[in-house]
Amino acid sequence: MKYLLFLLLFSCSIKNGKAQILYKINKNDKVGLLKYNGGLFAEPLYEEFGDYKHGLISAKINGKYGFLNSGGKMIIQPQFDFANDFQNKMAVVDFNGKSGIIDQNGKLLVPFIYDLITFSTDGTIIAKQKEKFGVIGKTGKVIIPFIYDFIYPFHKNFAVVKINDKNGVILKDGKLIVGTKYHYINDFLNGCSAGFSINDKKMGLIGSHGKILMEPIYDFVFAHHDGLVYFTENKLAGLANKFGKIILPAEYTKISQMRDGLLKIEKNKHIGYANAQGKIVIPLLYEEAGDFSEGLAPVLKGGFWGFIDKKGKIIIDNRFIGVMTAFKNGFAAYGKRDFSSGAHYTTDLWGLIDKNGKIVIPNKYSSVGIPYKGYLAVEKNGGKYLINMKEEIIADLQYKERPVQLGN
Repeated sequence: MKYLLFLLLFSCSIKNGKAQILYKINKNDKVGLLKYNGGLFAEPLYEEFGDYKHGLISAKINGKYGFLNSGGKMIIQPQFDFANDFQNKMAVVDFNGKSGIIDQNGKLLVPFIYDLITFSTDGTIIAKQKEKFGVIGKTGKVIIPFIYDFIYPFHKNFAVVKINDKNGVILKDGKLIVGTKYHYINDFLNGCSAGFSINDKKMGLIGSHGKILMEPIYDFVFAHHDGLVYFTENKLAGLANKFGKIILPAEYTKISQMRDGLLKIEKNKHIGYANAQGKIVIPLLYEEAGDFSEGLAPVLKGGFWGFIDKKGKIIIDNRFIGVMTAFKNGFAAYGKRDFSSGAHYTTDLWGLIDKNGKIVIPNKYSSVGIPYKGYLAVEKNGGKYLINMKEEIIADLQYKERPVQLGN
C-alpha cells in the first residue's frame, strides 16, 4: 500500500541496546509509523506523534494523547491534552490546563497543579505555579520555593535564575551563590563558568561562585559543555579554557565547536584543526572542510574532496567533485556536480561512499539518507522510496517535505 511519508524521524532512544528509526506516514490526513525496514509500526490512525524515547512514543488520537510501546501497542490510554516525551522514566503530561508527571506505567507521580513543568537534562524538575518558578522532586515535594521569575535548566549542579530582569546562579539545594544582579548569564554547561554581561553591550566570563574570569570586554562569550569557551572580539573568534585562559587568540574567521576531539578553525579563507589545548594539529591548508566524525573529516583541496584522519593523513584521496558530508554509521553522503563547495544545491546528485572511498550508492538521487541496518530513504525523479543497499525498492513512498539527511 502506498502512503504519504512526510518526515523522517531519527530517534536515538535506546531499548535493549538498540536505536529506533521510524518514518511518519500519512493516509487520509491521519498519521502512522513505519519501521526502518518498511514494516508497519503503527496504523495511520493518529493525528500526531512525539519522539520515540525510552521504549515509548506519544500519540494523539481523537484530540487526546497516550503512549505506544516498542511494539506499537497503546499501553497508556489517550487521556491527556498534551504529552511530552519520556525522560528519566517520567513524562510531563497536561490535563485541563495544568501539568503533572506520570511514570512509564501511566501512574500519576505529580498531580495536575502546575502551570508548567520542565526537566533539566540531569533530571532536575523545574515547575511554574502562580507566575513563579521553583524546583520539585519526583513525587511533587517542593525543593526550591516558588520565588523566581524564571529558572533556566540545571547543568552540573548550577542553574541561572531571574528576578526583576536580573540574573544570578543557584545550586540544586536552592543556595544562591551568584546574586541576581547581572543583565545576562549563559547556562553553566561546563559546570565551572559561563558567559555574562553587566549590561547589554559587552560580555565576559564568570565562575560558578561569582569570580570574574574574563573581563566583560568581548562581543560574545559562550562556555560550552566541551569545557571550552568560545568568544569573539572585533568580529574575530578566539578560544579560552573554562577558567578563562586564552588558548587561541581572537584572530580567526570562525572556530567550530569540538567534534570528535578536534576543532575546525578558519583564517584567511583556509581551514585547519586544533585540539582542546589550542594547539594547531592540522595546518590551515583546506578551502572547505567538515567536522571530524568517526575519526575522519571531509576536506576540500584543489577543488576536490577527500578525507583525512586526526593526524592530517590522507585516508581517502581528494578526487570527488561537489559536496561531501561527514561519516555517520560508516557512510558519507556525496553530492556530485561540476564544481565543488561546502554548499548544497537542489541540482546535486547524491550517493554514498564507504570508508574505503568506494561509491556504494551511485550519484543518481536528488536526496539520500544514511543507511540503518541496510535500509535508507532516497528521492529520484519526483519519486520517494525506501531502498536497501542493492537499490531494491522496499516501499514506494511520497514525501510531503524533503527528507532529513542523517549524514548532515
